Amino acid sequence: MQFAARYQDGLVAEVRAAECVLDLAADPVALVILDAASREVLDRWDASAAYLLHSRMIELRIANRKKPAGARLGVTGVADTRSALGLLPMLHTGQRKDL
Repeated sequence: MQFAARYQDGLVAEVRAAECVLDLAADPVALVILDAASREVLDRWDASAAYLLHSRMIELRIANRKKPAGARLGVTGVADTRSALGLLPMLHTGQRKDL
């Protein structure tokens, strides 16, 4: 299972179309972010460090505790949102708490 997203690395303002898949063989399990056109690996995130950001109703925004503050994935569409939540069930419990 995979899902499409818009990827930002948190270092530059560029937004790239991406496909995200889970690497279950990695330790820890990794969310692999691939360029949508070339399938080149753009980034690897520790899947257990992913959490939801506040977003609009029609978008799922995902960040990662181990990446720069601006690093995020933007997911839209019912099918991609369901796939993202299916691949990353910890998103429901691992939300960031505002201090």
